[in-house]
Amino acid sequence: MIGIFETVALALIAAASVICGIFLWAWLSRRNDQQQQMFDLTEKQLEELYSPLLCILNQVGALNALQDRVAGEFSVHYESDRWKNERMSCYKEMLEILQEKFWLAEDSTRERFQKLIQYVEIWERALNRAIPVEVIGWLNVREAELEPLYKDLEQTSRNLRSKLTLKDRRCCLT
Repeated sequence: MIGIFETVALALIAAASVICGIFLWAWLSRRNDQQQQMFDLTEKQLEELYSPLLCILNQVGALNALQDRVAGEFSVHYESDRWKNERMSCYKEMLEILQEKFWLAEDSTRERFQKLIQYVEIWERALNRAIPVEVIGWLNVREAELEPLYKDLEQTSRNLRSKLTLKDRRCCLT
């Protein structure tokens, strides 16, 4: 026969087990929610910021390659306002996206953002004849200055995609 002590002990153990189970469930649930929020943010960063920027960057690369090809075939340096304006519209679109989705940008991208602003602003003024074109030479404004931004966009995009892939693999395993 079970005495009062054993009955109380069993009831306390059962109650403690239930309480521990509830706390464990709450902790796991919260952890899962936090991971889902991080996954959603990463997905949003890729969809709304980094993928569109890389697409535009590829467009700029294609325009540059076409310009180089034309220059190579005709053995002349072919740099017309049309080429500049086409590239400038791409850069303006990049600026617009970055300004609208700045909250999604990683710190490394934010640090390089100013170079794009300066590049676009100076070229825009030169193309609109607000400043002499020679100023671009004096200020040494070159597209090469945007290379760190380009590399950052590509690297960050790769890192974010690998985060998503890792999360997908974890989901499939559980």
